Amino acid sequence: MTAQVLELVGSNCSQDVFKAHPSGLLRCGPPPDVTFRRHLGSVHVHVEWSQEDVEVVRSLCVRHKAAGGGQWKEACCGSASECQVSNVNTSEAYQVQVRCETSDKCSQCPWSEVFPLAPELTALPVLVRVDEQQMATMTGQRTLSLTWMLPGAVLPEGYRVCVAKASGESENHVTSVRPHVTLVLSSSSFHVDVSAFNNASESPAVRITVPPRAAGHGMLNVSVHSNASFTISWEDDLVSWSVCFCMEWSSEGRPVAYKSFYEDTNNFWTVSEITERLEAYRRYHVWLHVRPQRPPCNLKRVNNSEVTYASAPFYFLEGSPLSAPANVSVVNVTLSSVALCWSSIPQEELRGFLLGYVIHYVGNQQQETNVSVPAHVHNYTLEGLQRGTVYKIQVSGVTRAGAGVRSAARVIRTHELGSLSLTVVFIVSGLTVVVLTVAFFLMKSKAKVAFWPNIPTPEKSIVLQKLNVPSEMLLDETMDALKVEEFETSSLLIVEVGAADPVDAPAALLPADQQRADIQRLPAAASGAYTSMAAVQQLMMSMQRTPPKSSDDGRVTGGKPGMDYVTQFLWSLTAAHERKPTCSDRV
Repeated sequence: MTAQVLELVGSNCSQDVFKAHPSGLLRCGPPPDVTFRRHLGSVHVHVEWSQEDVEVVRSLCVRHKAAGGGQWKEACCGSASECQVSNVNTSEAYQVQVRCETSDKCSQCPWSEVFPLAPELTALPVLVRVDEQQMATMTGQRTLSLTWMLPGAVLPEGYRVCVAKASGESENHVTSVRPHVTLVLSSSSFHVDVSAFNNASESPAVRITVPPRAAGHGMLNVSVHSNASFTISWEDDLVSWSVCFCMEWSSEGRPVAYKSFYEDTNNFWTVSEITERLEAYRRYHVWLHVRPQRPPCNLKRVNNSEVTYASAPFYFLEGSPLSAPANVSVVNVTLSSVALCWSSIPQEELRGFLLGYVIHYVGNQQQETNVSVPAHVHNYTLEGLQRGTVYKIQVSGVTRAGAGVRSAARVIRTHELGSLSLTVVFIVSGLTVVVLTVAFFLMKSKAKVAFWPNIPTPEKSIVLQKLNVPSEMLLDETMDALKVEEFETSSLLIVEVGAADPVDAPAALLPADQQRADIQRLPAAASGAYTSMAAVQQLMMSMQRTPPKSSDDGRVTGGKPGMDYVTQFLWSLTAAHERKPTCSDRV
């Protein structure tokens, strides 16, 4: 085929001639729609061809290189719409082009535009805050606020939040460009998945399960007909403002079942031939949700679409509790009473609605007595017991099927001695002994000073009378040295004698005309040391200035008139020391 092309622009004319075989003039592409999906180090390419090319394109070719530069790497796939590129770096951005593979139907396959390929998102979003609050304006609805962050340096284009009911009835996707979302939900159970995405990948999703809540302003009654059928009824006339309802029921550890229905006349609904049969002794919960939209009543969207009217627990068949109340303890015992406390029975062990507790107790050779208390009470005081009597006490839970297993027996004896136990008496006695001991040692050092002035006539005291009697005890015990220190109280002169060199004797205590020379003339014992009585005598001479004299019978004479009793006592000691003992002396 020969083609001649003429072009006239103004007064200028141009001409071009070319020759080619018709098979070489067929051109396909490039494709108008290309999508990429990165996952685990590979890139999945999906292509949509135009209507003219979709019939003639037989295969697809893809080439890529790093966004920062490098050589193109090309690969062709046997499919016209799908191609897989492997062994790419997940954390690196790429540039990608696609085209068809040349054939007799597509002799010309130009490359497409360059598509930027973002790095693969592999990090899991981290939930920073989960805040659930009951709405004040609408009972039966709550707000769920989620805040999260994506670790790493790769920034996504946005975040995808998938909200689905745990029953599987419906799910919706919410897209957000910020890592925060607030949902308005009913009291049903929900699954919320949060993931990040860009033009080529989506990160793993973090899931939060929102548990159901026993909320709502209404009341539900449940009537169980069999293990496959039951009826719920409500009091309020809900059909006056809504005709679309949804009933959900489940048990702990079991999937949630649901049934949406339309009702505009009655205030009850019966479920028949349920798939999963009800089990005996297992607690179930049922919820009734009200939907504002008109028929059909199927849930169109999850966020802010329904309100929980009420919820209620129920049993297909009840049984007595399998276990007893835990931690049964005796907290107080008196002459005629015993105070008890205990913990609740685990929910899975009740097997029915707990109506209350029964306290079983029996004394010596007595019949057993039972006391019933409400289900919310966990402590009780048994009164009217006999003093000094041994009692065996047990506690059990009660359902409609009867009393359950009893707790281990607690054996106690009421008191015999009074309201105070022996332990309290021992503690008080011990504290009293400690206080008296401390008081004794504190007062011991001051007893002499405190009580001596209260003696009306010291000269008649037993101590002075014994000292005045001739004694066989010698008062000339030798000491190595003397050192006298004195201090005064209100009525006593206390003299302490210690060891010191005679030269160091306090001269200030001697009269002014008797200093160092008089000290050297003090009488001394054979060992050369001053005696204690010589020191006392010297002190008295210093105080009275007149040397004392002693009579033959040991009485003190001389001295100043009006000498007080203490001074006379000290003079008597010196006189007894100077007088030689006789055989008639006695102690």
